[in-house]
Amino acid sequence: MHVSTGCYEEASIFGDWVFNCTNGTYSIECVVAAGMDNLAGKVLVDMANPLNHSQGFSPVAVTGSMPSLAESLQQALPECFVVIALNHLCLPVLSDPASVNNGTTDLYICGDDERAKQEVANLLVHTLGWKNDCIVDLGGLDQARLTEGLLPLMAQYAVRSGTFKVGMKLFSAPAAPEPEMEHQYEMPTN
Repeated sequence: MHVSTGCYEEASIFGDWVFNCTNGTYSIECVVAAGMDNLAGKVLVDMANPLNHSQGFSPVAVTGSMPSLAESLQQALPECFVVIALNHLCLPVLSDPASVNNGTTDLYICGDDERAKQEVANLLVHTLGWKNDCIVDLGGLDQARLTEGLLPLMAQYAVRSGTFKVGMKLFSAPAAPEPEMEHQYEMPTN
């Protein structure tokens, strides 16, 4: 793997993959500056979050009824394969997943293209050392807002705990069998 930096257009021409690590407030403008033709057919790993920093260090996620940033990027780049990943993690964990809870922190990804999501998962496993079973596919980009709201939570917890080596893990209990019903109920009709 060869990595390079440069202006947005140079990076988009050079890379087979492009990582959006921009301030989420300006991500759309940045990827447009990179050149839509340069990004066509490439995987764009979106690591940005639309955050409001007006209240100081602890940012607030910009959410609401609008589409997620990842959805907006996909709409702006219809020939590109947008996968949101790593955007909810603090830097020490992003680059060294084993530094928290023996590497069992979850990493959430979303994307509309299954092949692109699998390629991103493989890259994360083979390059950054993430465990396959810790990469949680939340579905399409319509679920990306879920991850965009997690970074403020992680940052606030990091400040309170005194370390940016923080992570998150979802757990679930085994599904319980459906209880047998003694009586069948019918809905009244009016």
